[in-house]
Amino acid sequence: GAIDCTHIAIKGPKNCKEMYFNRKKAYSIVVQAVVDCNKKFIDITCGEPGSLHDYRVLRRSKLFEDAESHYEEMFPNSHFIIGDSTYPSNKWIVSPFKDYGNLNDAQRKFNEILSSTRMVVENEFGLLKGRFRRLLMFTEQTDLKMITNIVVSVCVLHNICISFDDLYDMNEQSTDTLFTTEDEGDESGIDEALDRRQNLFNYLIQNHII
Repeated sequence: GAIDCTHIAIKGPKNCKEMYFNRKKAYSIVVQAVVDCNKKFIDITCGEPGSLHDYRVLRRSKLFEDAESHYEEMFPNSHFIIGDSTYPSNKWIVSPFKDYGNLNDAQRKFNEILSSTRMVVENEFGLLKGRFRRLLMFTEQTDLKMITNIVVSVCVLHNICISFDDLYDMNEQSTDTLFTTEDEGDESGIDEALDRRQNLFNYLIQNHII
């Protein structure tokens, strides 16, 4: 699947208020999701404070714990998750090559393919918020546990709608632009032998795809 995070705007909570104040100077909680090729959510982490960066949300999630502890079981046959530059590339996440102006043509093409494939998760966030517009802003509800339960519930409802081909056509631009652009993940110390991105890159080269 493809992984990304989106923010759900909330009123500033009474407790630990500053933790929920994000980089766009608004209060929010974070939803981390993995979306598959059928446009369904296959993993959800919800409720982390809006001040946390995407990669830190991942590190605190059960997904990360399970992936590190049960890698072979979760990712058989060299399966992996794709993400944006927020995430460092490792044995189970493939992210773009960092572009410091020194990428070759094959690496740039690789990034283009990865980005176009990864768009499924961004599109699903837009569809989710278009279908369930309460997610655009919780103005009355202040119970964070209740808000989290509502968000997770609508993700389940979204999957049910997809299963019944009840698709929502949203032409509006995703509201995620209010909250995107996170610091990039740190790739220092990564063992290239365990770097799934390099394996995938080599495969695409060998098969003349890039």
